[in-house]
Amino acid sequence: MRERKTIDGRMLTRIARDYSRDGYRVVPSPFDAVEVEAWKEECGRLAAGLATADGEDRRIQSRGHRIQGVVRDRYDPVTDFSPLFRALAADSRLRSIAAAVLGADPVPFKDRLILKAAGTEGYGLHLDWPYWEWVGIPPDEIATLMLSVDPTGERNGAIEVFPGLHHSSLPPSPDDPLDLDPKAVEGLEGRIAATAAGDVLLLHPMAPHRSGPNLSGGSRRIVSFIYASHRHAGARERYYAEYAGHD
Repeated sequence: MRERKTIDGRMLTRIARDYSRDGYRVVPSPFDAVEVEAWKEECGRLAAGLATADGEDRRIQSRGHRIQGVVRDRYDPVTDFSPLFRALAADSRLRSIAAAVLGADPVPFKDRLILKAAGTEGYGLHLDWPYWEWVGIPPDEIATLMLSVDPTGERNGAIEVFPGLHHSSLPPSPDDPLDLDPKAVEGLEGRIAATAAGDVLLLHPMAPHRSGPNLSGGSRRIVSFIYASHRHAGARERYYAEYAGHD
């Protein structure tokens, strides 16, 4: 039997400190190569399934592509389609990270798989929380844990974060009130949150971030598990019943 990796208390304290200061933190992989390989195989299965998926299913979403125009790119929630990722959402290593930054026992709120195949476009500067604000969870009681199935970097459209702004008031985009005006970060240094396969990118829902297109020859696959403080149990069901149209 393989020995299961763990995250010790001192590491969790450092993770929570850095996350509180910067609004994000890259956590070195607590998973082994066998586990990551299983994620890759599962992502391949799910990607193949998009070709025959119901075009009316709101849990399957699309993204702009530089050559193909639009491609099916993501499952939201992916746990509806994958027993492997459904089990991973309850993994004690992820839950311990979420608990450390939330200061409370976590409950699942959202999850998704973004495939970002070669040529897929990125997205502009935004915060996540305005898209979820209507659910009624304060932003400090939500944490996103993004698991890198593939290594990520600037060339394949890794996330760029602007640290330390997660408690700032930033102007919305003139084109979309849910997004941010790019002028809000002019003159500020963003950080490309590069990751190795298996790493976890922690992101505060009020941290400004964006990503570029995937200009590499491969995919940039990320599975995100978004947790809320335990006092918001039931928010997941309300969110997906309203937004994603499933029950």
